[in-house]
Amino acid sequence: MRLNISENIKRLRKEKGVTQEDLAEAFNVSCQSISRWETDASYPDIELLPIIANYFDVTTDELLGTDKISLEYKRNEYKKQIETLLNDGEAEKALHLCKKAEKEFPTDIEFKWRLIRLYYNTKGIEYAQGKIDEMRKLAQFVVDNDKLNKYAPLCVQIMLIIENEENLEKWTKYTGKDFDFTLPSLMATRYFRKKEFDKYNSQIQQNLISIFESCFLRYFGKINADGTRNYQSRIEGQKTIIAIIDLTRDTTTEKDAWLKTRAFAYFRLAGALFGLENKEKGYEMLNKSLDLYEMLFSMSDCEELKYNTPVLDLLTWTKKEDFCEENEKNELNIWINEWECFAPYKMEQQFCDCIERIKTITGKA
Repeated sequence: MRLNISENIKRLRKEKGVTQEDLAEAFNVSCQSISRWETDASYPDIELLPIIANYFDVTTDELLGTDKISLEYKRNEYKKQIETLLNDGEAEKALHLCKKAEKEFPTDIEFKWRLIRLYYNTKGIEYAQGKIDEMRKLAQFVVDNDKLNKYAPLCVQIMLIIENEENLEKWTKYTGKDFDFTLPSLMATRYFRKKEFDKYNSQIQQNLISIFESCFLRYFGKINADGTRNYQSRIEGQKTIIAIIDLTRDTTTEKDAWLKTRAFAYFRLAGALFGLENKEKGYEMLNKSLDLYEMLFSMSDCEELKYNTPVLDLLTWTKKEDFCEENEKNELNIWINEWECFAPYKMEQQFCDCIERIKTITGKA
C-alpha cells in the first residue's frame, strides 16, 4: 500500500501558509528533513506522526493518505451489499442501505442513480412521484456530473415517466439521438407506465410515422463515385416509398394524410426518370405530382386528413401542424428550375407547360 504522506505534508504546509523552516522549528528537526519528507526521500519518525497531524488539524489516517483507501473500500462494500440484497429479492433493505450510502458519499453518481432506480422500481410510480423533489435533485446531480453519460440517460428516462406535465420540458432537453432515448420513445414509455393507453397508442403511431420518414423519405438514391446521381437507384427508392404507402392506405381516395409525402415522392421519381432520359414516363409522374400538390395547396389550414390505414387510425394531419405552405411553393419552383435532371428539357413545350402549371398552383405566375 503506497502512502501519500509526502504529498500531504507539502499540500498541508502550503494550505497553512508556512515554510519548511517553520515546520523544522515546530517539529525540532532540520530543514533538510522536511525537504526529504516532501520529496518522498524519507518518512517522519513514527512518534512524530501524531504531532504533525495535530499541527495541521487532521487525523493520522488523513496525513498518511490511508483515509482515501478506507473510503474506497467502504464505497465498494456498500455497492456489493446493495447488489447482494437486490439479487436476494430484498429490495426494501437495498433501498434503506442505498439511502445511507448516498448520504455518506454525497458526490458519488452511482449511489444517486441507484437510489432513483430503487425509488421507482421498488415503490412504484406513485411513491416516486411523492418523492419528486428529492428525485429531481438526485437526477439533476447525475445529469450535471455524469461525464461518461453512463447513468444520465437512464435518469432522464425515469424522470420523463414520473415528472409532472408542467415540468416535462426540464428533462426533454436532455433526450439523445439514440432511438431508445429519443423524446418520442421516452414519451411512449411514460404513457405506458402511467397506464395512459390512449396517449400511448397515439404516440406509438406517431413514432411509426417518424421511423418511416427517417428510413425512407430521406432516401434520394446512391451517389456515383464521380459525384453524379445514380438515377436508377433513386427510381427504385421512390417506387418503393410509393408502394409501401399504397399498401397501408385506401387507394380509392387521393386526398389523405399521405398527400404531401406522395406529392414529393412522385416529383423525385419524375426527376430520376428525366435523368435517365425516360421523359415520357417522367412527364406522367411529374403531372401526377402536380395533381397532388394542387390538391395540397387548395386545402384549408385546419382541414384534417386521415391516414386511412388501421395501424395509424388514431392520427390525423393538418397543414398547420408541420407545413409552411409558402416555403413549399418556393421550393417547388426552385426544384423545377434548378434540378440538373430537368435541364435538357427546359425548351420543350410540354416541360414549359409544366412550369406554367407550377406557377399557377403556387401563385408565382
